[in-house]
Amino acid sequence: MAKQKQWAPWSLIFLALGFWIVLGFRWIARSVQSGDGAEFVLATRNGGLFHPPGFPVLWWALRPFSNCSEATLTFVAGWISWISLGITLIALIWTFLHFLKYRATEFDQRRNLHLGLREFAVVSSFAFFILHPVVWENALVSEVFSLNQACMAIFILGTILGSNSRVLSHKFIPAALFGLACASHPISIVLTPLFVTLFFGNLRLSQRVLFYSRQH
Repeated sequence: MAKQKQWAPWSLIFLALGFWIVLGFRWIARSVQSGDGAEFVLATRNGGLFHPPGFPVLWWALRPFSNCSEATLTFVAGWISWISLGITLIALIWTFLHFLKYRATEFDQRRNLHLGLREFAVVSSFAFFILHPVVWENALVSEVFSLNQACMAIFILGTILGSNSRVLSHKFIPAALFGLACASHPISIVLTPLFVTLFFGNLRLSQRVLFYSRQH
């Protein structure tokens, strides 16, 4: 019985992974799209650069496939987006569970805790992201947005988990994650206040900015 309980979570993980892969092969675009997606594929195929600011993370990811056909490059770029969305969802779910655990701890301490604006903002933002069709549409084509979302989600999750990890508590790690997010898309500069608080302040203060971490 103990072994069956140990295998149950892993079975669900492998089942979800297999389902995700099947959906990817079923839905990811296999022909060159219009707009930026076409530019990313054709620029990679012909040894060029993307339009400013260049999106170097995506460029580096596609560069090894520069000798492939346009259709293959489109499919590869689509898989990068699809995998990035999966990473984003995992990071968001992990963050959401951490938030619930934190609020449960506060409830045990205060006994009079009520749901408020913070809980509504977290739940509504989480649901809005997962259910928004644009998020899923961009994850099936050769676009940069899903990759950027993954980089931003990893940076935020790393900040949340930093207090429980000696590796993540070093300032080099969040600096590298923040740089990776900014290199994927300039919209990541919205995380600058969190990064500055983390890098020049301390980890606990940055976690209080996020309102997610446990109290110490």
